[in-house]
Amino acid sequence: MTTPGGGSARTRVLFCIPQLERGGPDAVFFNLLGSIDRERFEPILVVTDRTGGYLDELPDDVEVVFTDPGRYPVVSLIRIVRRLRPDVVLATLRMNTTAAAARPLFPRHTALICRVANNISGDLSQQRRSGNNLKTRAIALSYRTMLLLADLVIAQSASMRDDIERTYGLRIARKVMSMPNPVDAERIERRAALGFDEQPTIGSPQLVSVGRLGYQKGYDLLLPAFARLRADHPDARLWLVGDGPDRDALDAQATDLGIRASIDLVGFVDNPAPYVAAADLYVCSSRYEGFSNALAESVALGTPAVAPRGAGAGDEIIAAGDGILVDVATEPALLDAMTRALTADPPFDPDHIRASCRQRFSVDSVARRYETAILDAARRRSPARHSS
Repeated sequence: MTTPGGGSARTRVLFCIPQLERGGPDAVFFNLLGSIDRERFEPILVVTDRTGGYLDELPDDVEVVFTDPGRYPVVSLIRIVRRLRPDVVLATLRMNTTAAAARPLFPRHTALICRVANNISGDLSQQRRSGNNLKTRAIALSYRTMLLLADLVIAQSASMRDDIERTYGLRIARKVMSMPNPVDAERIERRAALGFDEQPTIGSPQLVSVGRLGYQKGYDLLLPAFARLRADHPDARLWLVGDGPDRDALDAQATDLGIRASIDLVGFVDNPAPYVAAADLYVCSSRYEGFSNALAESVALGTPAVAPRGAGAGDEIIAAGDGILVDVATEPALLDAMTRALTADPPFDPDHIRASCRQRFSVDSVARRYETAILDAARRRSPARHSS
């Protein structure tokens, strides 16, 4: 930015996230904190959880500030922002709600960017399934408040931006910017090379999916499709890497379908990359996504994939030659796509898939796009302070 006296100074940015564990939005912020241009920006991390897989790996010049404990530390964040007086607060996950609640007491020059972590209408639909109407209304209100108070909103895909426009109208959609997540392909390859903690049974072909075992990921659709796939591929196996509330139900469903012996419910593992690298096909069966980091990591490792377009956002990640897209994740569509992917002639080229990922999602290229967004939000909020 340019100070009123004409001297230049770095744009101070608070990256606000509940914790900095492995994977997902945590990996996005970790990558951005390491790659943002230090000559133009001063990044500061604000977290609540004092433990996390990435905290010890942050660059030495990143200041870490901890909020008071609590799920929504609004008062604590207000104190931090008023003390540090940043040009921009960039928030994600629960910190979106926290920052929106704190927004009226930010310094006047401080802009707020909210990074939305998931497809909003899909998230609200899942909340309605829980039957807790009061909680659903509260979440819907928090989304609307956040979108209204943010100076800029980052959606991880064009489908997320379209969903916001359909749900909230053009006025809010005008301040939404579509931005993919960065993918550190070299780091993912190094983690894949570490190998398995315990060598799993490998099928022929071997399929894999990584994600929380819950409604969003659509594994209840994938299992019957996989059962039908085994008619032509009797030695096929499926690894489901992750844990979640539907584990027991999926275990029972696999048993009812007669495929339990061919399904590995691997559970949560700190490093899923060896499973993805060893598979012949990655399958994303999600009903909705923001930007599937697990799917993007499969592309980084050269593993062909099946994924849904639209709300599933697979078409944001799977380019021509990377795999097979379906319009919606249904049992027949997944079966057809998996069959075509496994019998593709010529087969998919892992080198092409890896190069596709590096070209579109490299950490440096996405970090430059975030830098543009940060400066744009700062100038919108305080044109004189950020004049060139």
